[in-house]
Amino acid sequence: MGLETGQAALADYCGMLRLTEREACTETAQQVSDLLISTQVMPPDRNLVFESLFNPGSRVNLTRGELLGCGGTSNVYSMTQEDGTKVAVKILSSYAQMTNLASVLSAGASAMKIMRREAGISELLGNQDLDDILYNDRLLVPSDVLRLPGKNDWFFPEQSTVIYNFFLAFPIAAGTLEDVVPLLDTTQKSFAARVSATVQMVKVVAGLHRKGLVHGDLKPSNFLVSNSGIVLLGDFSYAYVRGQMSTFPIITWAFFSPENIRMATQFSQVRVELTHDSWMLAFTIYFLWCGRLPWGIAIEEGDYRKIVAILDQNTPETLNFHNCNGIPAGIQQLIRLLLAKDPSRRWTPEKAIAELNIFKLNRSEYAAQT
Repeated sequence: MGLETGQAALADYCGMLRLTEREACTETAQQVSDLLISTQVMPPDRNLVFESLFNPGSRVNLTRGELLGCGGTSNVYSMTQEDGTKVAVKILSSYAQMTNLASVLSAGASAMKIMRREAGISELLGNQDLDDILYNDRLLVPSDVLRLPGKNDWFFPEQSTVIYNFFLAFPIAAGTLEDVVPLLDTTQKSFAARVSATVQMVKVVAGLHRKGLVHGDLKPSNFLVSNSGIVLLGDFSYAYVRGQMSTFPIITWAFFSPENIRMATQFSQVRVELTHDSWMLAFTIYFLWCGRLPWGIAIEEGDYRKIVAILDQNTPETLNFHNCNGIPAGIQQLIRLLLAKDPSRRWTPEKAIAELNIFKLNRSEYAAQT
């Protein structure tokens, strides 16, 4: 992938992130974890020595910095190496009553499954060079798994929280697409940034699919942006090999396709296909342009029955693109094709790149479509 139309504009907005006060974490459970990590496990501004699991026998010195963000099972912190290089480190945690051994073991098994899946993504990619994965494939995969030596595999800083002594280290990005969207407005510069992000997201997911992998959790917070305006895909906690039979875990209900919501609630196994990502990608692109999800679904909606009811009442043809910052007709078409109700007719990102004119237009031609 080379330079994309509007990449410079997207880079400018990434620069603004450094000047903007951002709420790094709004999830109560992860705010509690942040407090416990900061006071009892990994205090900020303290130099810590870790052992590397990717390079057995070697040690890594890091100083913990600010909280960058959080998800349902993890917090991500900025950390600084001895040479001044910054990395992002993901710390896994979960809720489990210390007095309930079964609960602790179950939570631990789930957390380790997530950690192993994400740590092993490089192997699924064919053990490519990490720089090649980052700069050519634009995938943000772990550069190391770290551990505090001489400690147990998990910490119990209080009765209901378990923090795991396995930490995923990544190259650091400027922010997420979710961070960038509130900075965008109706100017031509924002238009160019949205075009760039749209094209880059589709291309990076198509590239992942060509390697036979399905991401499984596409959403604005899992697309990261570098200081140079490059869109990267991260968080492979729920990645799958295409064609494998699997149940889908409950991750972010609002981005699930109707058939996968039903499969997840019935705990049924389903053959993993590329179109699983298509639906989530369409929702992410719509959010980028419109600042909301299709059909009025709330991004934080946790009641799958409400989501299914909304999806059953609507079709791609009923999508509302009013107040969507001049979204080009070609991108509207892209979103609708990725949201076909019938999975067998739903387009993949690769098919969209091959057949839609929007991936062949320059910036001025995009503007002419508005």
